[in-house]
Amino acid sequence: MIVEAWHFLVSRNRYLDYRTVVAPDFICKSKISNLLARVAEGDLTEPKRGLIRQITGSKAGDFTIVFRVIKATEKCLNPEKENDILKDQFGREIYLIEGIVIKGIRSKKDCFVADQDIEEAHNLLMEAYRQFLDHREPNSAMPSHRFSLSMNNSSSYLQLEELEPFQISSKEQSLANTKPKVNLVVFLVPIIVILIIAIWVTIIGYSFGNSITDGCTTIQEVNIPFKREDKIDSIIDDRQKQWQQQYPEAQIFLNGSLKVENSKKWKFLNQREQLVNKNTEYTIILNKDNSLQMQYHPLDLAIIQLRNQKVVDETTIQAKIINQKECIPRPY
Repeated sequence: MIVEAWHFLVSRNRYLDYRTVVAPDFICKSKISNLLARVAEGDLTEPKRGLIRQITGSKAGDFTIVFRVIKATEKCLNPEKENDILKDQFGREIYLIEGIVIKGIRSKKDCFVADQDIEEAHNLLMEAYRQFLDHREPNSAMPSHRFSLSMNNSSSYLQLEELEPFQISSKEQSLANTKPKVNLVVFLVPIIVILIIAIWVTIIGYSFGNSITDGCTTIQEVNIPFKREDKIDSIIDDRQKQWQQQYPEAQIFLNGSLKVENSKKWKFLNQREQLVNKNTEYTIILNKDNSLQMQYHPLDLAIIQLRNQKVVDETTIQAKIINQKECIPRPY
């Protein structure tokens, strides 16, 4: 059986957090390519294995994604290189979430995707990833185009694990089409802080006769309060939308701990987010009291990982907004 399919890729690079790098052209036209970064979630997949998920209610129609999660290596970019794992500027390993999109709803019982198809997708997607690797500013996802996928029940097809279907509500659709309302206080406070920092830097710069040309970085820390039974992803997703309007180039990380209703999936966290150090460290860990401890954990990734999770107790975590901009050179 021949079906129409499109390639997609979600990843991060040295400077930007996880986002959709490549998306089907029909999804790009609907301006919902960021949806793929939200729905393509999961831990590292073993060879010959993959994940499948049904997406319903989107502006681009219903569709199914089949994908795998692997570590990005130097060899992915250049076959002559070693298999050294790529890392971001904080030393965290980079994952590639790569696969195909099929229009309509399919389950793993009627979806047969060969390992060879995923390998071919990988080779095609790496050209787009090479372009994305050194981006410092967010760009629109690159569109992929339709191709014919031969879906036959053979011994070489991927063993698929079916994820919970993702239903997009009408409320989410309307939010995606409207600009978020910005609270005046929330909007003014960061501006005042930035102005104070700018004045301070200006005074210091002129006092010592220095010109600042290497770039400016402002770091802002904002508290995020949670009430009992708040949905975590909803709270931080709303905050992210506000900050993306104010600081489109910023990187945002979470610090603090949250006690969640279901911590079962987090017992296997030792397999992900490993840093370079000999003593293994993680940006998110499960404590003995079943609370999740976050330290410089990417906000985008937290939204995906904590989907549909609720907090058990009232608590507050902190967001660190690192906003990097080029400074205008000043004369001596």
